Amino acid sequence: MDNIISNISKEFPLLPTIDLHYYAMKAYGIYDEAIVFGRPKFHLIGSDKLFSVVPLISSPYSPYVFKNGILTYMGVELPFRVKFIGRITRSPAYFYIRGIKEWMPTLESETILSINFHPICKGCEWCCREIGKGMRNISPEEGMEIIQSKGIGLHNIDKITFVTGMYRNEDEVISSLIKVIELAKDKGFNGRLLYIGSQIKTAHQINKLLGVLGNTPFKYAYTLETFTSRERMHNKKNTPLEYILSTLDSIKRMGVMELEYSYMPGLDSLAHFKTWMPRFSRLAIPHISIFRPAEPIQENLKNHEFVNNPLGYLCSMRFAFEKEHGGPIFQNNLASLWGMPIKRINPLFLTDAVALR
Repeated sequence: MDNIISNISKEFPLLPTIDLHYYAMKAYGIYDEAIVFGRPKFHLIGSDKLFSVVPLISSPYSPYVFKNGILTYMGVELPFRVKFIGRITRSPAYFYIRGIKEWMPTLESETILSINFHPICKGCEWCCREIGKGMRNISPEEGMEIIQSKGIGLHNIDKITFVTGMYRNEDEVISSLIKVIELAKDKGFNGRLLYIGSQIKTAHQINKLLGVLGNTPFKYAYTLETFTSRERMHNKKNTPLEYILSTLDSIKRMGVMELEYSYMPGLDSLAHFKTWMPRFSRLAIPHISIFRPAEPIQENLKNHEFVNNPLGYLCSMRFAFEKEHGGPIFQNNLASLWGMPIKRINPLFLTDAVALR
């Protein structure tokens, strides 16, 4: 394999080397023969930003190899700091915490509670559908009880992220979401709410939710992921894009001012991306996660342009997003195109520590 980093640097000389290596890791993966003992977690640390990398599978043909505690590119150590955090071995759960406790960087050092009380679903083709032993869909009451039993203080949570899973209908989603917030507030929660899904659509239910939330800041991230062949990912994702655009416009008019659409670079052609991205970005901010297979068979989901020239492809999307939105889009999303500004994360992430003592 040619030195892809050196070649692409000539085409995009203003992009930092750390960004290009991160894109290449997302495209080619990392070869790790010890991945059976847990997925390795790395922080790539540059002069002004941090990227978090957790390969879901081992990629035997990747130029990146993790061996004996060292991550190399074409047999050479990387030209920036690579911090190995450890291996992720825990089973999927109903919730997890983003923040310094779990060694997951967040903007402004926030503590974020991500919950999914409905993990049992058919899942989309890009989803890592691991289910922990004995897990089932549970009620908000059961879920919040589990959270409390683990010693999580809701008064210390800055944001709750509610992942939709697959509920039967919009009514059930709203009912569950409202109950979660009511229970959380009873336990001292006074932060923000992020809903990630696409089932909340009607004025009646949105007004009902906003009425219960009151002064609680609310953000809606509509799960779009791709502009093409959405039904290929899941048979229920066959809603026409024009209809989704109309839905997003309606949601905004109903009073949801913080609106995002989830998008996964790697699945669409650049032509489709350049056609649809501006239309969606005029209504909402993209919530970006670069596509990376959770199992080998998912490699065939990649668009051929991403396969043939992954760095050029990702750089083109990055510049298009920046042009549309007036600059980088920094989020608490660890698979974004921009990483996290060091000045906006907890300085402990820059130390040699890998756990709180």
